[in-house]
Formats: sequence, structure tokens, C-alpha cells
Amino acid sequence: RFDLSCERVAVVGIGNVAMDVTRILARDPESLAGTDIAGYALDALRKSKVREILVFGRRGPLQAAFSPKEIKEIAELAGSDLVVRPEEAELDPVSREDFAKGVEVPARQNVEFLLEHAKRGEGSNPKKVRLRLLASPVELLGEGGKVSAVRIERNGLARGEDGDVRARGSGQLETFPVGLVFRSVGYFGVPIPGVS
Repeated sequence: RFDLSCERVAVVGIGNVAMDVTRILARDPESLAGTDIAGYALDALRKSKVREILVFGRRGPLQAAFSPKEIKEIAELAGSDLVVRPEEAELDPVSREDFAKGVEVPARQNVEFLLEHAKRGEGSNPKKVRLRLLASPVELLGEGGKVSAVRIERNGLARGEDGDVRARGSGQLETFPVGLVFRSVGYFGVPIPGVS
């Protein structure tokens, strides 16, 4: 069970699962009442004081793993605004090079959507979903056994020797007070003996 009595939470990751977590936190709980959500979870969401959801992704808009549908659904939620910084929606030189060579349709749609959406600014709804790209959490800070802040490092992108685009820390740090952190950055498989 999660304590949603804080006003700001962080979601680490920019894949579809991270978007699902973000959508549940940003959505009006009453819109979930007719779904199969667990009763205790709906009660927690009804009591939630969360007003700001920070979503951190280590790479840029071209490398985002969420689908165009997922990010658009976040932007269309009643009662919340998706906020994207224009400078973080812009493609860095490495990503521009890849984009110019041609990318898959979903990646292109994500880039176009985020560039356009960044022009909207803060919006006027009470809840904010702040998509922070090129930002890697490097430290969780705590007080009294509870998380109190997340420290992120701003990233640049560079092409590795294998041709893959990788995030590289810039040394520039920012600290954000948060009361809860959700980690959604993929998984590692565990081999089962005798199963191939």
C-alpha cells in the first residue's frame, strides 16, 4: 500500500508501464470506480493529495519507449496538464541525425507530439504531469525513514562504439522534493533451471 498524502511524486521511466502508473495517479479517481481496480487502491486514490507527478527519462523524446497513444492519453486527462519543457522536447544533435535518416512511425509521432505539446506551457488544471527528459535519478534523499527528495543528473546523448545512443551524465544536478518514488525502468529475466 502506498502513502499518497504527499503533494509530489516521481515516476522513473518513460515506457508504457511508467505511463500507466502516471495515468492512475493523475486521473480522477471517480473515473476508475467502474473498473476492476482494487477497492483499497481506489480508496487510497480518493484520499490522495498528489498534485504533481514528475516523470523522469534518462534519454530524449526520440528514444522514449512509450507509445504515441499512451502519451496522448496522459495529455488528454481531465483535471491534469501534461507539461513538457520546450528545450527537452527538442532533439539533440545525435537524435536529429537519426531522425533525418528515418525512424519508425511511433518514434516520429512521439517527437512531433512532444514538440507541439511543449508549446502549451503550464496549463490551468490543478494536477500537473511534468515530463522531464534527459534526466537520470542518481540519489534518493530521506528523512525519518521516508523518501523526501530525488536528485537527478542532467544528461546529454552520445553514440557508443556499437552505434547505440546512450545517456551521459553532465555533472549538473537538480534536487526535487518528493514523498514517493515509483521505479519503472524495465526488468531482468531470471533463468529457471531446466527451462530453455
